[in-house]
Amino acid sequence: MSRQNDFIKTQVRLPSDLHQEILKFANNYDFSMNTAIIEAIRAGLIVNSEVGIRASVSPRDLSKLSDEIANKVVERLKKAP
Repeated sequence: MSRQNDFIKTQVRLPSDLHQEILKFANNYDFSMNTAIIEAIRAGLIVNSEVGIRASVSPRDLSKLSDEIANKVVERLKKAP
């Protein structure tokens, strides 16, 4: 089990729509907001490593890629314990 000393405290500003999505996710899985944010970041990092983001992409490609990443993150979060 993790101890408080294993964490670095930080402050993050979230857009209100993203905050609401994280709040819904946290409530659905009985997570704290902190745990929900950590799980979402981990899922995003895993998906990013699978999809691979190129250094220079057009806005259209970036939009398509962000949709693909978002869909994969949602899939992974639905599978979370």
